[in-house]
Amino acid sequence: MKKPLLTALVISSLSSSFNFAHATEKPFEINLIGRALLNAQSPEGAAEIVAYQNSKKRIFAINGSGKTSTVEIIDATKFNVSDLKQSAKGVTNNSNLSSVYTINLAEHTKGNANSIAIAETQALAAVAIAADKTSEKGSIAFYDISGDKPAFIKNVEVGYLPDMVTFTPDETKVIVANEGEPSGDYLTDPEGSIGIITIDNGKVADKATLLGFNQFNVQQTKLEQHGMVFSNPNGQTIKGKKIVSTVAQDIEPEYVAVSKDSKKAYVSLQENNGIAIVDLATNTITLQGLGFKDWSKYKMDASDKDGGINMKAYPGLYGMYQPDTLASYTVNGKSYVVIANEGDGREYFFDAKDEEACKEQGGLDFDKKDGCLSFVNDIRAKKLTLAGNFNYLKNDETDIGRLKVNP
Repeated sequence: MKKPLLTALVISSLSSSFNFAHATEKPFEINLIGRALLNAQSPEGAAEIVAYQNSKKRIFAINGSGKTSTVEIIDATKFNVSDLKQSAKGVTNNSNLSSVYTINLAEHTKGNANSIAIAETQALAAVAIAADKTSEKGSIAFYDISGDKPAFIKNVEVGYLPDMVTFTPDETKVIVANEGEPSGDYLTDPEGSIGIITIDNGKVADKATLLGFNQFNVQQTKLEQHGMVFSNPNGQTIKGKKIVSTVAQDIEPEYVAVSKDSKKAYVSLQENNGIAIVDLATNTITLQGLGFKDWSKYKMDASDKDGGINMKAYPGLYGMYQPDTLASYTVNGKSYVVIANEGDGREYFFDAKDEEACKEQGGLDFDKKDGCLSFVNDIRAKKLTLAGNFNYLKNDETDIGRLKVNP
């Protein structure tokens, strides 16, 4: 197969404990004062997401390391900083905080917990729980946390794969980012959406309003011109089915931040290199592409295999922002959004007996550990043939060859 000729490269990106810390008056200085260790025997996902209930000085931590998801409630009213001991290398491995109560989410809600949020005034906890199957919608499980032991209130169905949940600052709404990721073989690809659940005088609504992205299906070219990205196996045949992907299916809401006045929600669309802005008064969505960062104006260390720190500028190299977490704040009446640009590639696998079976079903590559690769949207730069404007590079481990890029 002839290698593609590239004139521009776009970069894509490729614990089990909870630490309680406080910042001093000096900028960027943080001191560890509390540490809880959850499920040390099977630590992956044991301390995934945390929320803090200030009124009762306790921490709620999502624990997804067991067969079923739980929420561990950690008492932070009093603890001894001196109990934390450092090893000879200055690493703290013990703990001075512990879980005092466990919410077994499976008692009332099936699925895997992804996120938790707390409303202080309403004394409510909202837990985002994804269904076990890609084709099924998830739920937000609500708990009354006014007492010592949380009490289950209800489940409210939302969209596919609720990945993040938050309350508006005025605690009148719950906003949910429903990511809607596809199955490993891409034969099931639910639409992403944004869920809104209202709270009236402490009473949680029985149904959520779901805001989808179907209205943007005919605007893909325009959105791409404004800096958004859509990458999927559209047109590829997998397991005998030709894949057709719409904008609504490709968009995967990741994280939510709400303005201080509770009028707007900002939702990161990580893989799409954009943000959705939701008017919470009218429930309307505006999409904002983030465009690309020109690395000729900055310096970066492009390789992790060159044996040192080598900061260089690379004309012709552009990077997507692809935000994950974001936050909103207001200064002098102006609202700002801060985004953490993690970057993210798409890589999906399905089960296959061997390489032959994988290729027969339309797979791109076979790996004994991961299975049959159905789709991947990034590649090492060194595997590409670059155009003449990159003649100043070797395109190997001494410069940009190690970068994962979207051609």
